[in-house]
Amino acid sequence: MNTPFQMPVTEIILPIFKSEATKEAFAATLKAEKLFEGIPGLLFHRVGYVQRLNGQDVSESHRAVLALEWDDEQSFYAFFPSSPIVGELRAQMGPYLAAPAIPKLFKPSQGSLRVNTLIDGRVAQIIIGKSMTMKEEVESSWDRLVQAVRNENREVPAWNGWGIDEDEETWTGILGWGHLQDYEAAVQKTGILEAVKTFTSVEGGKSLEDFVVKFR
Repeated sequence: MNTPFQMPVTEIILPIFKSEATKEAFAATLKAEKLFEGIPGLLFHRVGYVQRLNGQDVSESHRAVLALEWDDEQSFYAFFPSSPIVGELRAQMGPYLAAPAIPKLFKPSQGSLRVNTLIDGRVAQIIIGKSMTMKEEVESSWDRLVQAVRNENREVPAWNGWGIDEDEETWTGILGWGHLQDYEAAVQKTGILEAVKTFTSVEGGKSLEDFVVKFR
């Protein structure tokens, strides 16, 4: 009997570094990423460098994003928080963190691509919204935004999903732009500007954060 295919789940970590050591903290993050190699169930992991946050240039802030894919949520929970590697990560990164880095786990919406196809060596736009209760409105507004991007003849892959467990009202959407110049040119287009305005008005746009990240 064939088992139904299950899409991987995506983990996103948004560490906040101490302001006096952001450059050193980013370098430590790149070094610590090597600890993820060979973990059972972990399909993909990348560190990204935040270029824009809510439309502002923050490229000098050395802010990091970690994106990981697991074959399923059970593999994630087998690793976090009890694995000795988690303890080693905390030991390496703890001195640089202004607050504990809490991973957020997302299950993809139906039909979503795998996240690795959007971020591997690319610039990706990651939008995260908390306390989003109007799920149908959020997803339909996201679909309109994606369509507006594609109407500009841009083959931009897209992914979106909802949080798991205590993050079930947290939503994230990802656009894989390829290059920073592609993103900057596109967001000036009228159709995309209107779609962004509509999207950010859902539930008052509360708690939305918009990251543009260069992944290795």
